[in-house]
Amino acid sequence: MYLILSDIHGNLSALDSILNAITHNLDGVILLGDNIDYGMRSNDVLSKLSSLDSKILVNIWGNHEYAILNKAYESFSTERGVS
Repeated sequence: MYLILSDIHGNLSALDSILNAITHNLDGVILLGDNIDYGMRSNDVLSKLSSLDSKILVNIWGNHEYAILNKAYESFSTERGVS
């Protein structure tokens, strides 16, 4: 069984809900990007993902990871994405 996650956007409560609902052993995790920004707990989300018992098989940058790592904030369409 594989867990595929996308657009967490720093929402630790949502991530915890998903992880707590898993009843099977995972063969791996696939991250489709936008794990950070918008939500107030981006660092905690990254820490939680890094500490998973299951191996992360794929970790794709979303536009939010790209923008933050490349300081390309002008690509956000709202002020909320920039802050």
